[in-house]
Amino acid sequence: IAQEEPAGCAVACVASICGADYKKAKQLFGKHNAWGYICKDIVRALTKSGKKYSYKYCVGDKSFPIGSIVFIKRSKKYPAGHYLAKTSKGWMDPWINYPKMFPKAGYRKKLPGKAIYAVFPL
Repeated sequence: IAQEEPAGCAVACVASICGADYKKAKQLFGKHNAWGYICKDIVRALTKSGKKYSYKYCVGDKSFPIGSIVFIKRSKKYPAGHYLAKTSKGWMDPWINYPKMFPKAGYRKKLPGKAIYAVFPL
């Protein structure tokens, strides 16, 4: 699921985990946050969809269960950081062709940066 807004990676990851489209996932978040969402917003959206999730600071963690959404640290490539979702196919990246103007989604074998927060299924 490709993100449809510059700061929409969290919404696209929730859509992927829930098997929904971007628009339905965005409704789970309620009000729009122009600067992107934080982990507690993601947990709240997943809870509204009937899923049980929590989050933690995870620097140094290398292993994440399928269904996790990970925030990677800000870097030159990702100046605002970036969320990716762990699936059975690998890491679903909602803007794999960043910084091109029209985001495309795709799968990566490994995270393209250092994980610092994880939203994970309970």
